[in-house]
Amino acid sequence: MGATKQPETEVTGKSESTVSKLSTSSLQTAIPKLHQTSVLSLAVDVQVVHAEIWWCLKMIQHHLSMWSAEGLGTLFADMLPESRLIQKFTLSLIKASYVINYALAGYFQRQLQDLQCVLTNQ
Repeated sequence: MGATKQPETEVTGKSESTVSKLSTSSLQTAIPKLHQTSVLSLAVDVQVVHAEIWWCLKMIQHHLSMWSAEGLGTLFADMLPESRLIQKFTLSLIKASYVINYALAGYFQRQLQDLQCVLTNQ
């Protein structure tokens, strides 16, 4: 019939214990660095989302056209090249439209419904 496959005791030419020791030690040093990078990146991403939402609120408050959001990320990046937050700011006509019509509208609708419930129960 066919040849029986022998159980592998080596991974890429190194014994399993060497690989596991190497993996464990490299993971112990890599995880904190990865975690710090992830947390910092996440914090910047949250700040970017907040900045984009604030700009959408400004558009609503001042009756700005959706087209006013087009190219803002590039403009801000040119004005403030050292800002990591601005480098990730990517508001556009379509994104602003979605943020306003789905995220903000839904949020304010729920707030009004909650207020209505509170006022009717008094």
